[in-house]
Amino acid sequence: MKIGIVTFHDEKNYGAVLQTFALQEVLRSIGYQPCIVGFHPHIVTKQWHPVPLSKINNFTKLAKAVSERIIFRRSVARCRSEFWRFFREHYSQTEPLYESYEALTTSPPDCDAFIVGSDQVWNPKCCHPRYFLEFAGAGAKRISYAASGISALPEKWTETYRNALAKFSHISCREPQGCSVVNKLLGTGKAELVLDPTLLYTTSDWEQLLSSSPPDIDLPDSPYILVYDHSNKSVTTDIAEYLKRKSPKGTELVLTGPFDKKYWDRRFDRKYCVGPVNFLHLIRKAKLVVTVSFHGTILSYLLRTPFLTVLPSAVQDVRISHLLDTLRLPQRRISGIDDLPADWASVDFGLGSQHLHVKREESLQFLRGIAT
Repeated sequence: MKIGIVTFHDEKNYGAVLQTFALQEVLRSIGYQPCIVGFHPHIVTKQWHPVPLSKINNFTKLAKAVSERIIFRRSVARCRSEFWRFFREHYSQTEPLYESYEALTTSPPDCDAFIVGSDQVWNPKCCHPRYFLEFAGAGAKRISYAASGISALPEKWTETYRNALAKFSHISCREPQGCSVVNKLLGTGKAELVLDPTLLYTTSDWEQLLSSSPPDIDLPDSPYILVYDHSNKSVTTDIAEYLKRKSPKGTELVLTGPFDKKYWDRRFDRKYCVGPVNFLHLIRKAKLVVTVSFHGTILSYLLRTPFLTVLPSAVQDVRISHLLDTLRLPQRRISGIDDLPADWASVDFGLGSQHLHVKREESLQFLRGIAT
């Protein structure tokens, strides 16, 4: 059975790329023939290139943009090259790429089924017919796997979502709230709760990937605390800096990410603008990961690196809350230094292992069942 995957596969985002890869590999291990639908419109291409200087009309922002391009030019170019290399080496992607939705609907890939997910494909903020698989031919199944972003649906989208989801043969969501919304829309119990694809790919699977792809960066020799924060808020770095002071002498503070404003922060001893594989190597070797990221949390857990997930107390992030409950580690979510657990430097990864095993088997069973 040939299955086309529709998701945020070529975003400048580690989680988006690695969940795509994991879903592809898990489908292949079950016996399917997965391929990633290469929808690559101009708006996606733009994210990999800086905003033209001619379009910046603020002098301060212009001066900073010029400085960034001079100082970080090589780092950003290397990061982009590493992402594209990962796409070439690890994705089974349709060819040629679809540069418009019209091209996709006119000549869709020849697949028996299409899967949309994971990640926030059903978030109303990025609602698009491709994420409801409207381009699929009449004979192709429409399936969702771990679709997210639908925890709260504005009234104006109700009919659009109801009509689109009614055409799906199998539906699964990543969060309980998403299942509730879908089941209410359709008046059925059709939506099933499943794990994010990165959690279906086991610790040994991720280790095997890293063993076959050694790091091509100079990892720190000293112990280090790794910060991965795409929110650009200071609280994450404040916490990490505090923990550095509490750590043995010689511990370094390290930043990673495709590129963000924190690269100007002088508190970091090292900064790595890298691709997905080197990102995983940085996590695996770290003494501690401090992150705001959903997938940063998952990958730290799977690579058995102690972590802290930082979210302001006022933020009700159902993704993070559900994830940490599944892993039986809700205490790893903090909002500031005052919330630090006494055992912040260590994690009992065995607490949720049995529960995760059960949920993993349920999720795999869903994927095995889509052929029927």
